[in-house]
Amino acid sequence: MLEKLTPEQEALMYEVRDKWNDQLFKLPELNLEQLTVGVKWLYKYCGFEEPQIIVCESIHEAQITVNQMKHGDNWRENFSVEPLCSYGDINDYGWVAFYDFFTQIDVINNEDFNAFKALVSAGYFSMIQMDTHCFVIKNPVHIHRNEQNQMNSVDDYAIKFSDGTGMYYVNGLFITDELFDKLQNETYTFEDFSKETNEEIKSACISYMQQKHGDSYLFDFLSANMKEIDSYVDKKDEKYLVGTTQSMTVGVYTLFKGKVNDVQIAYVRCYCPSTDRMFFLGVDPKFKTAKNAIASLYTVPKKLVNEIKSINRQGERFSTTFTDAGKALLKTLTKEDFEDMTTITGDKYFSLMKYEY
Repeated sequence: MLEKLTPEQEALMYEVRDKWNDQLFKLPELNLEQLTVGVKWLYKYCGFEEPQIIVCESIHEAQITVNQMKHGDNWRENFSVEPLCSYGDINDYGWVAFYDFFTQIDVINNEDFNAFKALVSAGYFSMIQMDTHCFVIKNPVHIHRNEQNQMNSVDDYAIKFSDGTGMYYVNGLFITDELFDKLQNETYTFEDFSKETNEEIKSACISYMQQKHGDSYLFDFLSANMKEIDSYVDKKDEKYLVGTTQSMTVGVYTLFKGKVNDVQIAYVRCYCPSTDRMFFLGVDPKFKTAKNAIASLYTVPKKLVNEIKSINRQGERFSTTFTDAGKALLKTLTKEDFEDMTTITGDKYFSLMKYEY
């Protein structure tokens, strides 16, 4: 039984990690012979006959080719988007790298895994797998990333294929062509921002404006429609800063209010200097302080409100750790209890908040 890695094995672990990172980001050319062997193995392993392999330049070309095959000349009227494969593409690199390492140090040696590893090493992006045909999508010509290795570009497709098609991402978040065009052409309005229900997309729009046009543009975009009302700075002990830049200030919350089409709106800007992340979260305009406004977004069943041990926040998502008594009580709650939710005060919220980003 393996209990501890040798220094050589530890060094190899990083080599394997780098190998699979390169497999993704250095975008190797397609090895058609290796791909063909791998696809035939995969279909046989799954109980299917050998498929006809069709290599496509992009996801766009693959989707059109599939629909032309299914619907002939009427494909435009009957177009449907086919899902990309669940297994056998770049999404498998993580777990394959894990087992590749243990294969290389002779902990395991599975013939089927080795065949699968050879397939996903063949230098392609993804596949559309059908019963009799396998549509293989070549690697893109570039994948642009930010400093955190998230897919990101404010000038071009973050993922771009050789036929000129691609996908836009800002800080790892996919955005549509229509939204990207609005942001790029500076026709994205504050009303557009206010109508967006996905807070992650709002965050991506804010980041785009900062990256592309600078902080002054972002300030003008917001200040033309909203007024800063209040700000609250939350500081944590050093023990909560492990993995950050060790800045004592881990949360700056600023309440803004304004009107869109004569409707009162309010947002809290949440900024974390330790991670340089920023969110704008919609709140009820009735609040006068940023502290109480941001706390109002956290809800908990009334029967558990006095049993909260700690709260963590990631963007607009919260997780709660309860006391032992709360954990026991949690098992007895009814559907009606879970529907009977309440908020807590800003003071209580920040006294219980232990981690956020």
